[in-house]
Amino acid sequence: MASLLFGVDKPDSGALTFAGNVVKNFSPLASIARGVALCPEDRKADGIVDDLSVRENIILAIQASRGWFKYLSMAKQYEIAEQFIKLLNIVTPSPDQPVKNLSGGNQQKVILAPLAGYEPPGADPG
Repeated sequence: MASLLFGVDKPDSGALTFAGNVVKNFSPLASIARGVALCPEDRKADGIVDDLSVRENIILAIQASRGWFKYLSMAKQYEIAEQFIKLLNIVTPSPDQPVKNLSGGNQQKVILAPLAGYEPPGADPG
């Protein structure tokens, strides 16, 4: 059911109404635009890159949505990661901590941060 709501699966029949509107576009990108995010059941296989740091995992999704030619400087990456860490209370000693060393709940926060459609202030350097 969750993968249907997020747009990974397409419905065979019936209709889905979200915020009073019938959903016609079933895709993860359309779902994110609607404010719907999904934390995969197997977060280690489908949600995080466990050999990358907390910062790299957060920035990976943001950078993909911005486009690879709108590269975020290293200073901006740290600024954004620190803002998400603080906003979501991600328990980590540093943005450079490998995400595989975090608890499951904190790994979920890292996954959901950029998928929730929220960009911290200053995320777009212009």
